[in-house]
Amino acid sequence: MSFDVDASGRAVVLDQVNQRLQLFDDGVVTGTVPLPSDTYQDVAVGADGRTALLDRFGGASVTILDDSGRVQADVALRGPGVEDPGSVTAVFQHDDGTWVEVAHQH
Repeated sequence: MSFDVDASGRAVVLDQVNQRLQLFDDGVVTGTVPLPSDTYQDVAVGADGRTALLDRFGGASVTILDDSGRVQADVALRGPGVEDPGSVTAVFQHDDGTWVEVAHQH
């Protein structure tokens, strides 16, 4: 399980077991977003409302959802700087894009 808090203070909780994101405002569930997979390990919410989901093993990718929960993109993890997708330890959303952390270092 993983969670992030967006700019408005809403908590977004990744619930892999039930294959969904749960949205909380002031501790109250305000929405549920079904996910296309149960293999995500991390979630990060951007200021633009997009949500990034890290899947190191199942799809070896980062899935980007728009603010309505639809898949906007699915980007492979393997590439320059990421030889082994299993070495990716986190996903982050910043103003300049979506980033992954490799081996808790890079």
